[in-house]
Amino acid sequence: MGGQLIMDLSSLLKQAGDMRNKMAQLEKVLGTIEVVGEAGGGMICVTVNGKLEVVKVQISKQGRQEGPEVLEELIAAAVNDALSKVHEIRRVKQMELLGLPSDLNIPFS
Repeated sequence: MGGQLIMDLSSLLKQAGDMRNKMAQLEKVLGTIEVVGEAGGGMICVTVNGKLEVVKVQISKQGRQEGPEVLEELIAAAVNDALSKVHEIRRVKQMELLGLPSDLNIPFS
């Protein structure tokens, strides 16, 4: 019984190491992904990478003519649009990593 426990523990540790390596690969892939969120019909475009970092904010000439309150709302909406897209990409990539179908609706944060 003790030998079996050691073998099970060894197998579990190997699986954990494999998963850690896969997660590191996933983070590298996610770092290369960029998505654009838009608001105001394209007046505001925000680019977010797969690591959830905002990398670019573009404001059109028309957007610059808006008042500060409208501009704030549009920027927030564009950021939220981009983050929503990135979260979906991350969820699909995590499902692939686990060998599960991407249409299975399991939320990852």
